[in-house]
Amino acid sequence: LDGGKAVDVALFGRMLADLPAVNQDAACQVAHAISTHRVEREFDYFTAVDDKGDADETGAGMIGQVEFNSATLYRYAVLDLRKLLANLQGDVELALSSVEAFTRALALAIPSGKQNSFAAHNPPEFAGLCLRHASPLSLANAFEKPVTPRADQALTEQSVERLAAYEDKLAAVYGATEDRWLSLDLTGRWPADKGEAVASLAILAQRARELAASALGA
Repeated sequence: LDGGKAVDVALFGRMLADLPAVNQDAACQVAHAISTHRVEREFDYFTAVDDKGDADETGAGMIGQVEFNSATLYRYAVLDLRKLLANLQGDVELALSSVEAFTRALALAIPSGKQNSFAAHNPPEFAGLCLRHASPLSLANAFEKPVTPRADQALTEQSVERLAAYEDKLAAVYGATEDRWLSLDLTGRWPADKGEAVASLAILAQRARELAASALGA
């Protein structure tokens, strides 16, 4: 109950105004997902009709519209391994299990809202994980100039190419030589010489655990 070994509290923090002694600074930061290209909103117009109404009740029971779009998204999260370990009271095994589970969850977690209407069950085409030894680096600015649709290349493919090129430029200035990349790429556009490629999410999560163990000296 004190939250000392609660993984969700260790990852995302906790603030209780009436009990500041149990407040916890988060070890994880998650950015809002952004589209890598220009997105136009669509509108789904709908009506709902009552199964049985009185004689003076005619027409639809409800009229409305739902806005939606389809986009290739860039999602970024950063995890401070040593802060996570400290939040979990130095429990190395629990911290490593947390890294493995978080890697899986970040790829598989899909918002549940409106799924009956849109069935948006689209796992990532690319998942990249980097163990950095300097400051964290978000690659969101790779898409400051939006990717442009092309007939001969998918938006996901162009987005991965843009991501890799921007990371090269940014890491050359702010990165460290010890930085290590893992990649799960279904587009075939992530450079083959850029870190270690893995074939499945299970392997990516396991390798993330192993990288974390090496970084923590476990």
